[in-house]
Amino acid sequence: MIAGSSYYQKGAGYMVTNQFAPLANLGTQDGFEIRDTSNNALIASELYAEATDSHDLFAVQFMREPASGSLVLNVFGFTSEGTAAATYYFQNAIAPDMSSANKAWYVGEWTDRNADKQPDANEFTIIASGG
Repeated sequence: MIAGSSYYQKGAGYMVTNQFAPLANLGTQDGFEIRDTSNNALIASELYAEATDSHDLFAVQFMREPASGSLVLNVFGFTSEGTAAATYYFQNAIAPDMSSANKAWYVGEWTDRNADKQPDANEFTIIASGG
């Protein structure tokens, strides 16, 4: 498992650079983007000011490293709290029933509704999934 984006995690960077990752995260002049690496389609975006310790976009993606065949799980947000939210989402929404996880990636939005700075089950909206 790689917690964090290709900006900070060398393993995720390797997977994105070599186009083994289904999603890439990008910084633009105004904000953050998550794009589908197969066609460069914009999946989600947010302004820098919108990514806070109580709101963020996040992604959960499964990748296969071709040399070893290893399955790699990558979770990230644009803030550390968003990465924690992505981890929470994987652990509580996907992992308990992995057989129903039939997508290579999930992109969502997390908003801390009770101001505890921690993700809770009712604080997630999945924006898109694919692969």
